[in-house]
Amino acid sequence: MSERPTTDQLHRAFLEAERAANPFDPHEIRLSATGGCPRQQTLRILDFPHDPETPEQLSIFHAGHYWEDYLASLWEQQFPGGVNRQVTVDTPYGTGHIDLWIEPIHHLVECKTTTASNVAHLPLEEHLDQVNLYLHFWGNAQQATAEIAYVIKETGNILTFPVTYDPDRIPPLIETLQAIQVAVTFDQTPLPIPDGYHPAQFPCSWRKKDGSWAHCGYWRLCWQADRPLPDEEESIVPAPAEWLPVLTEWQELSQHIADYKAILKPLEQRKKDLEDALQAWLASTHAQGLATAEGFLTCTEKKPSLTYDVKAALKDGVLTADQLAPYQKWRANGVSWTWHPAVAEPQAASDSPPDTSAQKARRRSRRAS
Repeated sequence: MSERPTTDQLHRAFLEAERAANPFDPHEIRLSATGGCPRQQTLRILDFPHDPETPEQLSIFHAGHYWEDYLASLWEQQFPGGVNRQVTVDTPYGTGHIDLWIEPIHHLVECKTTTASNVAHLPLEEHLDQVNLYLHFWGNAQQATAEIAYVIKETGNILTFPVTYDPDRIPPLIETLQAIQVAVTFDQTPLPIPDGYHPAQFPCSWRKKDGSWAHCGYWRLCWQADRPLPDEEESIVPAPAEWLPVLTEWQELSQHIADYKAILKPLEQRKKDLEDALQAWLASTHAQGLATAEGFLTCTEKKPSLTYDVKAALKDGVLTADQLAPYQKWRANGVSWTWHPAVAEPQAASDSPPDTSAQKARRRSRRAS
């Protein structure tokens, strides 16, 4: 007689089977992740290695499915046969999956689970981004209404937030989707770590209730210098003593160059302001230059050149990535040097909920531009 399994063992086996049966294509650009880390999407699509999900993470993922089933059952009782699950939203930039589509009333429901400590921050910006994309590419044509339903894990309470379509959100989100599309289709290179991200802050890492840390599955790849990227045969070794002064000088030179660039930028802007004023005066006098005792300065107008905005063509659906694929050209081989500061895995931080203020500031900056 075989050994009798425990409930814990059955649970773990179920989670592993559920992970293996994940119906979502890991190589698709997901609208649901557009408001999150764009680098993470490119790393996943390009098959970079990541840390496997922990049993706790798999359990949380399954709990989300359980609650989604429960919320769907509530709507099914009101509209028998009228609830559609995981409705696919195909766009030129990526794919979305609407959790619940209540067909009789044209209502979209996005189901989420969260903790009680996050209630004050609801609805989260990235979830509003997700639903706005669903409305933009699909729901508006159906005259749809929308809501986000949050299940509070500790209590089982449900909070719902109606979502009104905000067209101002869409351009920066499409810009992000286009950047991801170019990175994974043409460049075949992951996007860089976004400005403002930090190894000890969400979404790179966050502190759990027991005081331990959870990390993005790609944390080590992004933040640990001693882990080489895939397909790199060279290993990272301790620098011999004779090379330490060279590395120190390289760092110092890099910092000096950065400092000079910071000084140079306002000087270049001032020079351009002077040129704009001179050009306006020359145009009013129909002259081509100005002379002094030291020499003369001329202004030569450049002839216009024709270019094509491929990104705009992709955005408007005039071209597709598949149509452009035969015309891809690879740049000549080269090398790039990047300094990775030594970063230890975080050991302590506040118990506050994941800080999304940096993401909100970046989104506001993109809209303003």
